Amino acid sequence: PDPGPETILKHSISLYSSIAFFVGTQLDIFTVLDKRPMTVEETAAVLDIKPRFLKRLLYALVASEMLTVEDGVFANTEEASRYLVKGKPDFMGDHVLVNPFLKYWMFYAGTITAESLKKGTAVNKFDYSGSTYKDLLNTFRGTMPIAIKAGEELAKRYDFSGYSSMADVGGASGGLAASLVKTFPHLKATVTDLPSVTPVAKTLLEEQGAAGIEVLDWDVLGGPLQPIIRCRGPQGPYSGAVAGAGGSSTDQHRQIRQSWRRYLHSRSHHG
Repeated sequence: PDPGPETILKHSISLYSSIAFFVGTQLDIFTVLDKRPMTVEETAAVLDIKPRFLKRLLYALVASEMLTVEDGVFANTEEASRYLVKGKPDFMGDHVLVNPFLKYWMFYAGTITAESLKKGTAVNKFDYSGSTYKDLLNTFRGTMPIAIKAGEELAKRYDFSGYSSMADVGGASGGLAASLVKTFPHLKATVTDLPSVTPVAKTLLEEQGAAGIEVLDWDVLGGPLQPIIRCRGPQGPYSGAVAGAGGSSTDQHRQIRQSWRRYLHSRSHHG
């Protein structure tokens, strides 16, 4: 039999449910509705949105199986209530795959990917070294919750109790290191990143009450090893390292691994 367009339609339709879910997390609709089920008008009043606009979104979330509706009253599904309500133990809103701040950039990147492929270079490349403090602060303040969540997940998977010190290479906001130190208070952490990024990391770590974490200028892709060798952990060379998402390509991630191997090799010559 001739194939039907089921797969094509599945991927095309999934875009609409993804957008509805993304907007729902942006507006924090699931937290609002977890207090009690509400009508369109009641929900719109809380969110300060015109009811006729919100109505379409709420029904789209029903179609996406994130909400239920009965007699015009909307409520969270059990799944949404457990994972999408701020303040609950299993809240996933800061997960890298769910966080609306990151989703915004992913949707935007999707609109220019074809153009980037045609040109053979990124159309709108984010230049960390050339960005202003204000722009970087806005960016990393948005990604800070994601980094903290990543640190929490990392602490669940790996036991750092046997480590005395660690370096978060390309640590950006420093959120991952702050989260690890919160779980393992004995851990002496250092966040390394570009000179344009480290002032932002210091500000954000102070906001998190983690000003004790050391922040170090180091270009892991091209900088010399001397700064990080001189700034080893208090008990000698760093006993653990975490590589952040600093690389924007496979080649850059490979360079990061090579730079850290050079550091590990240097330990025998400097410690």
